[in-house]
Amino acid sequence: MQFDHALEHLTRLQQRLVDTANQQDWQRLAMIESECQMWMHELSEWPDLDILQTERLRRHLLGMTSAYQQVINASIEHISLRFSSALAG
Repeated sequence: MQFDHALEHLTRLQQRLVDTANQQDWQRLAMIESECQMWMHELSEWPDLDILQTERLRRHLLGMTSAYQQVINASIEHISLRFSSALAG
């Protein structure tokens, strides 16, 4: 697999991660997160990265911070809703 193709695949996984968190499908989220971790590791170990590829990978991995923040926010919202329902019930 070429580096560009692998990076595009990780980009699609990142969007699926956020979408799945927003849908609150926690079991599926865990599977997607695991696949993201695998691809991030594989890309970070890619042989013979040039400077441009290294910078693209660095920016992409920094972008994962935003994706994980969205996942955390969805989790907090889910917990808050459950807590509110328990108090009202």
